[in-house]
Amino acid sequence: MIWPKAVKDRIKTGGDREIIRSYPYRSACPSTVWGELVANTTEDLFLAGYTNYFLWLDQPAFVETLRRKLDGGCRVRFLLGDPDGEVTRNREAIEDVALSVSTRIRITLEHLGKLVRARNTIMVKGC
Repeated sequence: MIWPKAVKDRIKTGGDREIIRSYPYRSACPSTVWGELVANTTEDLFLAGYTNYFLWLDQPAFVETLRRKLDGGCRVRFLLGDPDGEVTRNREAIEDVALSVSTRIRITLEHLGKLVRARNTIMVKGC
């Protein structure tokens, strides 16, 4: 390294670092981390995952948790894959598992539908 001190001066090393932890894939992240992130959110909760199916499995009473967030004024948004889209069909062919990608998306939409019927403040966007 040509200028080690210049690089070192620009790298955050204390508690204010932007990246605290990283995981090579979603399932390597402990479910407690997801629970803490959701619990500590007060203004805007935006979950962008193709199915977000794991949340309904890993987080106890997740619908009720989201309902409390909404009641507290938090904006809740989900970005999901299109269960009928070409990309989804391609992923299903690659994965070739009984619980298909489109089914996992639809399960997430079903859970979110419980919140939408209760109040019209959750945004669900398919891509």
